Amino acid sequence: MEEEIPYLRAKRIIRSEAYGSEAYESEEEFEAFIKQDDQEDYEYEEPWYRWSVDAEGIKSGQILKRMKECFNKDRNKVLTQNGNEYISKELPASIEIRNLWIGKRGNGLIAGELMVETDQGIFKVLTEYNIRYVLNCKNLKVTRQDGSVVTSDTLLPSAFICLESICKGGKFIGYHIWGGGYGHGVGMSQNAAKAMAHEEMNYKEILEFFFEGCKIYNNRDGHY
Repeated sequence: MEEEIPYLRAKRIIRSEAYGSEAYESEEEFEAFIKQDDQEDYEYEEPWYRWSVDAEGIKSGQILKRMKECFNKDRNKVLTQNGNEYISKELPASIEIRNLWIGKRGNGLIAGELMVETDQGIFKVLTEYNIRYVLNCKNLKVTRQDGSVVTSDTLLPSAFICLESICKGGKFIGYHIWGGGYGHGVGMSQNAAKAMAHEEMNYKEILEFFFEGCKIYNNRDGHY
């Protein structure tokens, strides 16, 4: 997206200054960040600013079913480890998951690779959309920062997450997710724009914040 539409990029919606992916070089640093809040963030008071999921009791078969659905839509988005590489290959009939973790992060630190370690090998789920789908088994309960609980049927609220497997007696029984925000994380945030307007930022200032480097023209006279 950055190459095709350079003005659409992920950035932290904060009053002080933007940040880049270099701000958190390890998963430990990102985990510490996502588990805290910052009143300087424009979305600080929104329910979706921070949220969490306790997915204890999720079965390996439920996750595999969603992986297969993603694979059938695009065979290059769910890959199987083959030596030192990952290839497109039909997924097994059944698996027993041992661990889940985020492999790589993409634009704005959203999860870009979900690694799935199983008794049948290691699999890699690609793109934030597919990751949100695979990890969101039906009727998943999402707890928002205001304490309200929302049922999520299709996608996780966002891929701006950290992930921890839950194991008991050496057996995988689910996972815990800490997340932030709602949506794909690129472009204008309606909630943040509302907060900016309440702080008396004008429309030009808001648009220039989200679409940095663009010129704003009036359709009537061509001025900006």
